[in-house]
Amino acid sequence: MKHIFIYCIVVLFVACDSSQKKSEDIPSEKKESKEISTEAKSNTNKDDISLSQHGDYSTLFKLQKGNCSFVNANDIATALDLPENNVKEVVTHNRCSYEMTLADDSKWIVSFQWHAFSKEDITREIENYKKDGSPLTAIISDIKDTYLCIHPFNKFLMIFNTNYDGTIQIQYCQTECKKLSKEQQEARKQLAITLSNYLLQKHKK
Repeated sequence: MKHIFIYCIVVLFVACDSSQKKSEDIPSEKKESKEISTEAKSNTNKDDISLSQHGDYSTLFKLQKGNCSFVNANDIATALDLPENNVKEVVTHNRCSYEMTLADDSKWIVSFQWHAFSKEDITREIENYKKDGSPLTAIISDIKDTYLCIHPFNKFLMIFNTNYDGTIQIQYCQTECKKLSKEQQEARKQLAITLSNYLLQKHKK
C-alpha cells in the first residue's frame, strides 16, 4: 500500500511538471508565428510595388526639366483619334502644353512636365497612392509595368516607374475645370490615362 501511495505522488508530480512546460511553450510558439506572419506581410507589400518590366523607357523618363521631346501634337491627335489640325502647341513655362478641340466640340488644354524623382521617392509615392482608404488612385498601365497615379483634387496624373529617376506629370484639368461638369472632368481624366498608355507604348524599346 505504501508503494502504491508513493507511485501515485510521482505520477502526479511528473504530470504537473509536463503540463507546466507545455503551457510555457505556447506563448513562444505564438510569438514565433506572429513574427513569421509580419515578415510575410512586409514581403507582400514590397512585392505589390514591384512590376515586371517589358521594355526600356529611357527616352521618356531620362530627360531634363523643360524638355518636350517626348510628346508632340501628332502624338496627341493619334492617341485621341483627333484631326491633327485640332491640336496646337501652347507656349508655357517649363511645360509642354497643347490646346485642342475634342469630339464634342469642347476645348481642352493638357500639359506635360518632366520631374526629377529618385527611385526611392517614386516607390514612396506609389505606396502613398496605393494606401487603403486613400482618395488617391494608382492603376497599372496597359503594358503592365508602370503605375499611373491620379490625384483627383489637383487634377493631375503621374507616370511612375520604379526603374527610373524621373517621372512625367500630366495636368489634365486646369482653370477651365471650374466650368466643367463632373462627367466632363472624368472624361478628361480618362483622356489623360489614354495619353499615358500611348506615350509608354511609343517610347517602349
